[in-house]
Amino acid sequence: MPSAIAITGEPGHEAEAEALGAEHDIPFLEGDSAGYEALLVACGDRLELRWLDESAGFKPLAIDLTAIDATSPRGRSLKQPIARAMGLRKGEPYRPRVFDATAGYGQDTWLLASLGCRVTAVERSPALALLLRDAMRRAAATEPEIASRITLRIGDSTRLLEAPGVHPEIRGIDVVYLDPMFPPKRKAAKPNKQMWLLSQLIGPDTDSDTLLAAAMKAANRRVVVKRPLHAEPLAPDPVAVHRGKSHRFDVYVPKAANSE
Repeated sequence: MPSAIAITGEPGHEAEAEALGAEHDIPFLEGDSAGYEALLVACGDRLELRWLDESAGFKPLAIDLTAIDATSPRGRSLKQPIARAMGLRKGEPYRPRVFDATAGYGQDTWLLASLGCRVTAVERSPALALLLRDAMRRAAATEPEIASRITLRIGDSTRLLEAPGVHPEIRGIDVVYLDPMFPPKRKAAKPNKQMWLLSQLIGPDTDSDTLLAAAMKAANRRVVVKRPLHAEPLAPDPVAVHRGKSHRFDVYVPKAANSE
């Protein structure tokens, strides 16, 4: 289960925090934090997550999308595995409409938008989605064009993909992008704190197969799945695999696209 999270505000920002909590069904902390594992804290210039167990060694988390290299020649290169998996090619204007079904910390959402894609990003954890929405707000101050290409939604991606009529921007999606929680490595390793915290926010990833099936029905051109290099494919026989240093992107083509 996801960790128990409440929301609060630093002095002068309590009303802002209470309003966010009411909007997204996150308890507003008025007294003792007993029973909660983490707090969302409205700090005025940002929203941050504070893990209450100090022995875990977590610093307050505020997502910083501007730390992603999206402007240098390397950061904008279409030779990146994720760009090739999306079907981007040098000299061609095609930029797909992407449905990022597992937005998480938003790094890939932001990168794809920086490459010119219009991205509908969906995150099912309200706490994580609020952190990401706040990060996009701050990043828009310096990169408004990139931010303008992103629509963030809080909800269940499978349900959204199965009912595109509810949200018109989901109709006509070219690529559905999936980045499910990575399976553990074969050899024991010291856990990555950022990924461990992500797993605490969203809970166990038990519906990847269902999400993939919905993605294959909704995508007009392809489905792209991010996987660790060591992991088995989420589904057999991807039509293409684009490898990076630590992960790869498996590409699947829906039957409807094959029949065109």
